[in-house]
Amino acid sequence: LQSLINELPIKTCLEIGSGEGYLVDDLIAIKPKIQIVGSDIDYSIVRHAKTSRLSAEWCVLNGDNLPFRGDAYDLILACEVLEHVKNPTNVLSELHRVCSKYIIISVPYEPIWRILNMVRLKYLKDFGNTPGHINHWSKNSIQNLVGQYLHTINMQTSFPWIFIQAIK
Repeated sequence: LQSLINELPIKTCLEIGSGEGYLVDDLIAIKPKIQIVGSDIDYSIVRHAKTSRLSAEWCVLNGDNLPFRGDAYDLILACEVLEHVKNPTNVLSELHRVCSKYIIISVPYEPIWRILNMVRLKYLKDFGNTPGHINHWSKNSIQNLVGQYLHTINMQTSFPWIFIQAIK
């Protein structure tokens, strides 16, 4: 992730699905002057992140309907999000709308992700599917989805994840 962000000329960022805010910390370490908004759908997680990561603004939101004007953020991060959402096309459309320049997305690399879970003897009755994962992405499938809205400028595999850096 750091290599994808290092050289980007960005001043603002929205992270969708921030969870506890670990990527917020990483982003601030890379770009100390960035204005960042972290978000998640779970109020208790956002409340915790808000108290422990004061260098970002925090909000509870759903990626299907973002409460921001168009072109509001230089960078949108959506790491480990699209495998969880009912309609990834709607989410990507919203990310495209509020992004002015760049979007970075990561997803688990399928079917490798599920195979690794099974090797660890996890989620065997679900054939290695992590709870909450309702979408499964290969390089081609995530590239096809992103390509409907954005131009991919870099796609990398950081085993067992796929990262896509795209431009509006």
